[in-house]
Amino acid sequence: MKSWILKEYTRKEFRVAIDFVISRMEKRTDIADIVRLCSAIESLDELKPASSAIDPEDLKYVIAGAVSAAKERGLLQIEDRVRGILKLLEHQSLPSKLKQLGKAVRRFINRSEFDIVLKHTLKLRTISAHGGLPPASTLPTVGPTVEALVCVMVIYDLTTNGMCKGEDAHTKLNAIGQAKWSISYLRKLASLD
Repeated sequence: MKSWILKEYTRKEFRVAIDFVISRMEKRTDIADIVRLCSAIESLDELKPASSAIDPEDLKYVIAGAVSAAKERGLLQIEDRVRGILKLLEHQSLPSKLKQLGKAVRRFINRSEFDIVLKHTLKLRTISAHGGLPPASTLPTVGPTVEALVCVMVIYDLTTNGMCKGEDAHTKLNAIGQAKWSISYLRKLASLD
């Protein structure tokens, strides 16, 4: 429990989004829930691959090289801009953060199952983020995708904080069964197309 509470500050937005979506799921699911959950996933700095960070010393050399090249071309006062642009390279995209989330829960949700969640999540997020009504063929996938994604997020939060350890985690986490049911429903819908 202590480890879960210690993460409260860094996972606040993540947990609030999960709570909000779960509290509404009994009444309705909405494509906007996908955007809310994806935003919560993007808020987690811990979902970065270890290789994504640029060493600060290396960054200094890259900036120095870019600044000297800019000065040769007559561009002045560019160092802060170059530093800002290079810092953006450390920002991970949503698909890469989702893949890291999938790796973290792989013990419970295998790769092929998570790939289904990933595919539908990204498709629905793109539709929702660009506005307009989703095509009628995607509407049946909204509910199971929201449920599968929120369950994966719950599994991630509880297992990475030590709340559910060991082999008995499968029996303690209802979210695993719910996620697998939603994923199988998404598979069934895909087979009907």
